[in-house]
Amino acid sequence: MKIESKRSWAICLWVFLSFHSCINKKQSNEDVIKPFSGPSTTILVAGIFNSVSFICKNSDLMLGYPDLTEFLDMQVIRDDVHACGYINKFGLNRFVTIPVYWKNGRSQELPVSINSFAKATSIFIEKNDIYISGYEFDSLGNSKAVYWKNGVRTALGNAESNSKANVIFVKDNELYVAGSQDSHAAYWKENVLYTLDYGRYASEVFDLKIINDTSVVTVGSKDTVNRSVYPVCWKNFSRTDLANHIREGEAHSILIKNDDILFFGFQSHPSTQLTKACYWKQGTVTFLDDKPLRSYCYDAYLDGDDWYACGSEGKNNEYSTAVYWQNGQSHLLPAPASSGNSNAKTIALHKHNLRL
Repeated sequence: MKIESKRSWAICLWVFLSFHSCINKKQSNEDVIKPFSGPSTTILVAGIFNSVSFICKNSDLMLGYPDLTEFLDMQVIRDDVHACGYINKFGLNRFVTIPVYWKNGRSQELPVSINSFAKATSIFIEKNDIYISGYEFDSLGNSKAVYWKNGVRTALGNAESNSKANVIFVKDNELYVAGSQDSHAAYWKENVLYTLDYGRYASEVFDLKIINDTSVVTVGSKDTVNRSVYPVCWKNFSRTDLANHIREGEAHSILIKNDDILFFGFQSHPSTQLTKACYWKQGTVTFLDDKPLRSYCYDAYLDGDDWYACGSEGKNNEYSTAVYWQNGQSHLLPAPASSGNSNAKTIALHKHNLRL
């Protein structure tokens, strides 16, 4: 075995053991994730902790994978857990970023074009087909939107300009991929590009849903003149600003609850100026908690009348800690803030036994 390979495995093992050591430290009752009322309900939260991916199952850390750097999305189908993300590893005398599909603890690297790195950003299972979105990038920072269907890569976007794919969705056998093209919010329907936003300032889509079988609803962010970003949404091609231009933030997830559409993300609080996790409903913002901490929300999940969201929280200039919210009550995941940064990127519920 090469010396570089030994060193890489040694580093991975050290990070992995350090992670588990931190998890086993004693925490106060208010810091620990709370159990769910349904005896057969499982909550899964996944993300990143000190450059190592993690999955929490209810109150227990299930997995910490040195061979996967970060989970970015997850979907539970029947009793299987499907996820995607990326791995940073040493190869060709440099660190490379490789997109990964993950199922029940086993990972599979996805193909990319020559001399490219990539991240897998979103996953959607339709019948027996596995769709994953992502983007490739090179050492110069140029990016290209791509997606994989059952491991087969398809490139999107204009080859002469940058593009990204952040979310993938299938409705009535039609494939939607959304992100940005030439630094403007856009989506592709059956590989045909639809641009949502124009102008001199950049914009980007983070989630997409189809409402009433006819309307394409997307959420994301838009830049301002001073290069800060604020949260926005689009219904078809009509943009609505979820906050004014001085309320920095992003919208990351869409939930459809009865006749209401909820957009989850974060924005600066008008009183404290702290960035706070929140959701927007019919133009009104609701912050997920009233703690004097900055917080961020990246994903949300609806189960009946109950909503769940995940992200991170922390004091300014200190470590952030992965957190989830259940109907407005926050619960820290079992990773002490003093041990390093953790961030929850995706959340799902399941009501049966998992193969995980």
